[in-house]
Amino acid sequence: MDPKEPLPDGTVATLPGRLNLTALRQALSPRLKHRAAVVAAGAALAGLLHLAMPGFWGTDMAGSFIAGLVFALLAIQVRFGRRIRQEDVPELLTQELAMLEQCFTILRKQVSVTIRNSEAAVLDVVGRLDNVYQLSNSLHQEVVHAVSHSQDLSSDSLTDANRNSAALESLATTRAQFLDARRQNQERISAVVHQVRQLTPLASLILDISRQTNLLAINASIEAARAGPEGAGFKVVAAEVRRLSAQTNDAAHQITDGISAVAQAIDSELVAANRIDSDEGADKLVELTELVGQMSEKLSKVVPYLVDLSSDMQSGMDTVTTDIVTALGQMQFQDVNRQLLEQVEVALTSLSEHAAALYALVGQNAPPPPQQLRDLMDRWTDSYVMHEQRVAHHETLGRKPYTGAGAPAAPAGASREDDHGFSAPAAARIELF
Repeated sequence: MDPKEPLPDGTVATLPGRLNLTALRQALSPRLKHRAAVVAAGAALAGLLHLAMPGFWGTDMAGSFIAGLVFALLAIQVRFGRRIRQEDVPELLTQELAMLEQCFTILRKQVSVTIRNSEAAVLDVVGRLDNVYQLSNSLHQEVVHAVSHSQDLSSDSLTDANRNSAALESLATTRAQFLDARRQNQERISAVVHQVRQLTPLASLILDISRQTNLLAINASIEAARAGPEGAGFKVVAAEVRRLSAQTNDAAHQITDGISAVAQAIDSELVAANRIDSDEGADKLVELTELVGQMSEKLSKVVPYLVDLSSDMQSGMDTVTTDIVTALGQMQFQDVNRQLLEQVEVALTSLSEHAAALYALVGQNAPPPPQQLRDLMDRWTDSYVMHEQRVAHHETLGRKPYTGAGAPAAPAGASREDDHGFSAPAAARIELF
């Protein structure tokens, strides 16, 4: 520096070998003193922001950003198209820096909202998946019990069929003794034939239930395949249900064939009874009637059991499907969080642009700033996607609690321009699977 170089206020400071502090202090204008005060305020604010948000603002970032912003604001000459007095600059800078602190507080609360929502969604998904696991175990136990019970019923049916066969063989050897009681025996046998034939609709009902159970198992397999790895357990359950359905179908066909065979045998014995007279034959017919009655009783147990089993399987599958769909819906939280972080990024960008505009304003020939920080923060609310964002915004600014009232958001993908030609962020969007 030239020792005779004039200072900004027109005075000249002499530097005879060392710095003349007294002359330098006298040469400093009041404007430079105000700037020094603002620099100190900016440095204090930089430290405050670093302590409040260490995750977002490191020491280097906070120092460079705030220091650059403060030095850019030192020479503000114009505000909203009119010139201001130099002594008002510190007050203006203090107001803007205070608003800047609120801006960063809003952004910090937005990130906190994102973290809380993510945590709640993850916990909800874990709980629902645990419910699916518990329900899968319950369905597995139910299927195992159903298979065991079906095996017992099949064994009993086979034993009864053998007894019926033996009774019919005895009837064939004693039909010569039915002549004395032919008329009564004919009435009894006719009643037995009628009862046996009434079992045919029940066998048809079993076949229909078997088909519906098979369709339910196919639907369960499809839902298990759609669920991916989480549906592997349901795929095993569906296979077991289909196997049970096939066994029930075979048993129903056997029952139908057995009913037809019994009816035909009784008709044959009725014709033979017209030619045979035997008291022992009457006893055999009574025994046959009892055996058929026992078969009917067993069938009356099988039908409601299959109905209850089908109902339980349907209810269980519906619950599993609902939980899986709900869990998938809860997993959508990452899209919402991504949009929240994008809004934070847009807000930071707008702050940077605002700081750049204020920096340009330092040049005495620069145009006025496009907008104040308060207006900039108000524009952020147009792109909020969650109620918690607006609540955090209003709490930071000390306004009344947000109730949801306000202007509607712009259509998806749209943007608007303010009076200075700056485009506002596009309206909020929510992406679905």
